[in-house]
Amino acid sequence: MWTVRAVSDLRKSTCHWLYAWKSDFNAVCSKRRSFITQDPYDRDLLVKNLKPFDILVLNYTGNRQMQNKPLVVSDMMHNLGITSRLDEVFEAPSAVKEVLISQAALDHSFIGSEETNRRADDANKLGVMDLWTPENHYHWSISRYGGHVSASVNPVQGSRLFAS
Repeated sequence: MWTVRAVSDLRKSTCHWLYAWKSDFNAVCSKRRSFITQDPYDRDLLVKNLKPFDILVLNYTGNRQMQNKPLVVSDMMHNLGITSRLDEVFEAPSAVKEVLISQAALDHSFIGSEETNRRADDANKLGVMDLWTPENHYHWSISRYGGHVSASVNPVQGSRLFAS
């Protein structure tokens, strides 16, 4: 579950506090906290004060022209139970959303159903390289050298995000 909160203005920018409960995205039960600032002074101030707590601070400049890709779920994907992309299932301030998309490639990750879980290999044949189902997270990679495809499957425990 993503929780995004805006922290009061430090200087020029709103600082966003991002709290992700990682068990929804990894089978790891740990918490990850980050701050996203929109001003270099604010970033430096937070880095200095939060260093002992091992909290990541990112400065979002907004210089990138991120083009949100339109959702492309073909009829064949839909028949497999693929419903959406991961970047389309949560709301957040644009700075937070763009950082998450750029850091975690959420716009290349698809969400499927129990049917998709049963037929995950068919999803990969359609070009899907990252897939979340209520039961598992599938990630395929292509070897640079041999061109062969490898898959990793990790169980997703207690995910409420994909169950509805």
